[in-house]
Amino acid sequence: MKKIMFLGNSFTFFNEMPTLFKNLSVTDGKDVKIGQVTRGGAALRRYLVEGEKWEEIFRETFLGDDWDYLVMQDQSMRPAVCEKEFSDAAHELCEIARARGTVPVFYQTWPYRDNTAKLETTGCSYVELYLKLRDAYRRAAAAEHAQIVPVGDVFYRLSLSHPEIDLLNSDNFHPSLYGSYVAALMFYYFFWGTDAQIKYLPENIEQEKADCLIKEIREVMKAD
Repeated sequence: MKKIMFLGNSFTFFNEMPTLFKNLSVTDGKDVKIGQVTRGGAALRRYLVEGEKWEEIFRETFLGDDWDYLVMQDQSMRPAVCEKEFSDAAHELCEIARARGTVPVFYQTWPYRDNTAKLETTGCSYVELYLKLRDAYRRAAAAEHAQIVPVGDVFYRLSLSHPEIDLLNSDNFHPSLYGSYVAALMFYYFFWGTDAQIKYLPENIEQEKADCLIKEIREVMKAD
């Protein structure tokens, strides 16, 4: 059995992404236990402020089991605009994880929708925000000798190759069901290998579009 805990915010819990990942796993006969501590809008540092409610929830959940992996996802634009704060929190969380024999994994997220007021709040173009997020997560993973699931890379590639598949919600930054399915698929391949069989298709996901997603994801995951 693999025991995997997700730590993050709405980019993780939207559309019950960890459950989508679990469904992909169990329908292919994989034995997995999922845990999560996710608060909307939370930065990773929020889970490290001693005495605060969410720090207590994180520690209680993390210390309550022998987790094999801790998947970490920061606030949506913070790694791009406050990289030191992100890397400092990432370092502390990796130290906490490794002290218990848990493997730290970074969940690289995506830029806001192009040509929107939401994107303008970052002071970056679409490509700039993508690259800043990508590079910040990669630097953190390298510094901590940790692994990374490059969900943001696939979002970016699909925005170019399959713009007809909308990976974002109407608010222009949260994932749509298709976006959450992309993330779940990537974690599925990350934990079980790119030869793992896809036997679960969520309701309201079209098979033809799913096939496009799977093809793109497998190419990225195999390249890594």
